[in-house]
Amino acid sequence: MRNDVRGRGVSMADGVKWIKFMIGCTDGSSFKRMRNAKIGGVDYRDKLEAIWFELLDFAGMCNHGGAFIDDREIPYSNIADIATQISRTEEELELCMQFYINTGMVEIIDNIYMLSNWSKYQNND
Repeated sequence: MRNDVRGRGVSMADGVKWIKFMIGCTDGSSFKRMRNAKIGGVDYRDKLEAIWFELLDFAGMCNHGGAFIDDREIPYSNIADIATQISRTEEELELCMQFYINTGMVEIIDNIYMLSNWSKYQNND
């Protein structure tokens, strides 16, 4: 067992094979904010939603309680590395990350990017 960035135990025996999505998850306040977002005057709805799902998938692959940390325990501490992992440009991920951080969907703790409230929606059970 190892600890995630908040000190909680995380079992790596089997790894994570799936992440959960609750029916109606796109009706929540985060998705409503994404649907109305304009970045630089441009409608960013589709990009924000697509990248959000890609980040959820990537966080599940990292299996660190929502933190972006690789299997060698090295954190993804910059946008460029995360962008490479989800096949996005650094520029488009930076724009989206600023939105996610400003709306409380993403946090940076000890220079590690992590999805907020991961354990509220995901668990290893």
